[in-house]
Amino acid sequence: MKNYRIIFVLLSITSIVFDSFSQAFEKEQGIGRLFLGVQLNNQYDLLQGVKEFKETGVPALDFRGLNGSKTSFDLGAGANLIYFLSPVLSAELTYNYGQFSGATEDKVLYYNSVSNEVGLGFNLSLKSARTTDYKWVPYLRVNTGIGTYNATMRFASDDLPLSRTNPTLKGSTFLYGYGLGMRYHFSNRFHAFVQTDFNQVGSDAWDGNDNGKDGDRFLRTSIGLRFGLNKKQNRDQVAAWQGSVSKQELTYLQNNVDSASRAQDSNLKKTAKAAEDLRKGLEKIELERKSENAVLLNRLKSVEAQLENFKRQESNNILKLDSTITLQKGFKANESVVSIYFATGSDKLSEESQSILNNVLRVLNNTPELKIILTSYTDSRGLSLFNSSLRARRSKSVLGVLKGLNLDASRILFGEWPGTYLGQHELDRRVDIKFIK
Repeated sequence: MKNYRIIFVLLSITSIVFDSFSQAFEKEQGIGRLFLGVQLNNQYDLLQGVKEFKETGVPALDFRGLNGSKTSFDLGAGANLIYFLSPVLSAELTYNYGQFSGATEDKVLYYNSVSNEVGLGFNLSLKSARTTDYKWVPYLRVNTGIGTYNATMRFASDDLPLSRTNPTLKGSTFLYGYGLGMRYHFSNRFHAFVQTDFNQVGSDAWDGNDNGKDGDRFLRTSIGLRFGLNKKQNRDQVAAWQGSVSKQELTYLQNNVDSASRAQDSNLKKTAKAAEDLRKGLEKIELERKSENAVLLNRLKSVEAQLENFKRQESNNILKLDSTITLQKGFKANESVVSIYFATGSDKLSEESQSILNNVLRVLNNTPELKIILTSYTDSRGLSLFNSSLRARRSKSVLGVLKGLNLDASRILFGEWPGTYLGQHELDRRVDIKFIK
């Protein structure tokens, strides 16, 4: 019992550490990793298949579950704590309590046993190369742990124990296993799972018959439910080849930009209506006081000039908003830099990037004194020679589009890659366009 108290303390400490990592990651990335669950188990004793002989020459006994009236459909329960290390790999701490029963093939002997187990397992999700979130996630798993047993072997005819002097075998043993399972995500915080494990036990006394050499093995089938310790998107739902930014964050960014655009449209309409009202007032005053026409017309011109300036500012703001939507992940450029983003290992321009370059050309056409500097970047992955070539090809892609839009080549300069990274791969795969005079 002392060993198990130590294990439970370690389990609690691990839970706190995992939860701290989960909360830190939630604040940084908006992803949920740590989940607590409960499960219902069925344990089925399997024939060991190895018949060892003792020194007396008597063959070792072997038992099988659901074999006769003295055996039953053995149930157990457990709790688990799972931490998703990545979109495809998770670590799991488990505790299981359950009953075992089995009988020999001739049904002369049977046993009953109670077990407690603490284990550590790893799950590998079987995800394909797609970019949409998952609801059903199949996985492979391996596990290991230690367990205690309390087993009694009896005669089926009269239920008397086989050994009168030592009827109950107690002890602890090492066990390991492997299996497969399936998870289904109801929401970001809840998911159900079903899994089956084949387990090998180190001690043959697990079934009440200690031959001294044989081990034992059993099949455990579990069904359970887990609850996320934060409200963010489950790491397990994210596609294996998708970035760390969650769908909720991108939606939140889009909604904010849409709200800002609607507010600016409303302000522009109010300003236009005010100018129209002022024009009507001036026409009425012109009829009543012709002597003041010159002053009022000057005021009207001033208001119209302010309106045009406001429209230009609003157009620039809308261009910045469009760029903010395209930049993804909430990253915003400063007022004089616009970034074009690329997929991993690619120099192909997206439709959004084409739209940004059209806006860049419109700014350059409206401001002839401006020039631009193109600086190409790659993320930190890949060979240096490949990344150098990729940076050149990305700059060439942007240059080709701008030349195709009839931009004078003398207004395009090239900057040198500074050799630094932002630390987020999706933000490092870009070409910066800096406006200079």
